[in-house]
Amino acid sequence: IKIILASFIGGAFNYVPEKSEKNQNIIHTALICILSTTIMSITKQLSYGGDYYLMGFGIISALIVTLYVSKKLIFIERINWVFSCVVGIIIGVGYFLQAIILAILIYYIIHNTEDVMDFVYKTGDISNDSSNLDSENN
Repeated sequence: IKIILASFIGGAFNYVPEKSEKNQNIIHTALICILSTTIMSITKQLSYGGDYYLMGFGIISALIVTLYVSKKLIFIERINWVFSCVVGIIIGVGYFLQAIILAILIYYIIHNTEDVMDFVYKTGDISNDSSNLDSENN
């Protein structure tokens, strides 16, 4: 079940409706997510007796492999791969709900950058307006 969930969530990072036909990035992020899920699932099973150094090694190795393989990608694709790896690590440990929430958040931020930036700048304008009102009242 972990690997199936990892393949769907990993592929969803680069899926954009009506724009993602024959997109290799969907396959790449799905494979990265499956790889990190597999590494963490195996290390979790092997460290059942309480030796969590092996799980730490699994986390570090999954991140190092992802960073090494993605070293020639542009920044946004590399960040996408890293988050796909992190979501795979979270799924591999067994925290499905947290992985789904993180994936939804990252997907929204990546594919709706303009909305997020408008919200950030709009919030900054509101705080500036409220500080101006405070100074006028004094």
